Amino acid sequence: MNRSGNLHWEFGPFRLDGSQHLFRGGELVPLSRKAVDILAVLVENRGQLVEKDSLMRRVWPDSF
Repeated sequence: MNRSGNLHWEFGPFRLDGSQHLFRGGELVPLSRKAVDILAVLVENRGQLVEKDSLMRRVWPDSF
């Protein structure tokens, strides 16, 4: 998944930025790149159902 480094989302004490990092209160939360990708898809689609096939295409585009 490829996101621009200038995008970011804030929710509660968290900030998710487009450069693959999650922060809580300014401190980096250690997550794998795939975990951050999944979180980004869910945040981008907040309030909506994210179907498994859609999630797979976004996070694992080269997998069968």
